[in-house]
Order: sequence, then structure tokens, then C-alpha cells
Amino acid sequence: MKSVRTLGPIILCFLFITLSSPLLNAADSMNTFLTSCAYGTAGGAVLGLASLAFSEDPGGKVSSVAKGASLGLYFGIAIGFYLMNTAPGPTEVLQEKEPGYLLAPIFNNYNLDGAQVMINLVRY
Repeated sequence: MKSVRTLGPIILCFLFITLSSPLLNAADSMNTFLTSCAYGTAGGAVLGLASLAFSEDPGGKVSSVAKGASLGLYFGIAIGFYLMNTAPGPTEVLQEKEPGYLLAPIFNNYNLDGAQVMINLVRY
């Protein structure tokens, strides 16, 4: 029973490390998608607002801001899907990411006494 209590957390940590890498990659691509949608919406709203300066009746054409934001959102969605589904560039492939763990030997009186594993669970 004691071996199950000590082996359980080790197995859970191993599963967490091996299964979290694809989730982090998916989170990065979702962040890219949502960022492009937000920038597209903001850019479209700014263009719609700027178009009010060139109209004869700016008070009656306030809906052009909403139309610009809507068109900007569609453009941001298209760019976001493109960025999510393209292959990484050559500079992205060559960049190394930190592994999230560190394996270090432990020495005692110049003799190898064991090993120490440090895992980065949360990074902010």
C-alpha cells in the first residue's frame, strides 16, 4: 500500500509532463487566433470611425463604426485561421524551447549520491 502512495504522484507528474506539451501548443495557436480577431475588430472600428469625418451627416452614419468593426472581425478571423494552419517558418523551427524540467546530479564527498529532478509546473 505504501508503494502505491509513493508511486501514484510520480505517475501523475509523468502524465502531466507528457500530456501538457500539445495543450500548450494549442493554447499558443488559439492565442494567435484571438489576437488577430481582436486587432481586426479594433482596426475595422477605427476605419469606420475615420469614415465619419468624410461623410456629410456624421450623426446619421454612426452605424458605419459597427459595420467597420464587423468587417474587421471577419478579416481577423481569416488571418487567424491562416496563421493557425500554416507551417512554422524557418526561424520558429530553429528556436529551442525550455524543456520545463531539470535533471541534476547530487554529489557528496566527490561521490555521486543520487539525482535531483526539478519540474516547472506553473510559469507566469
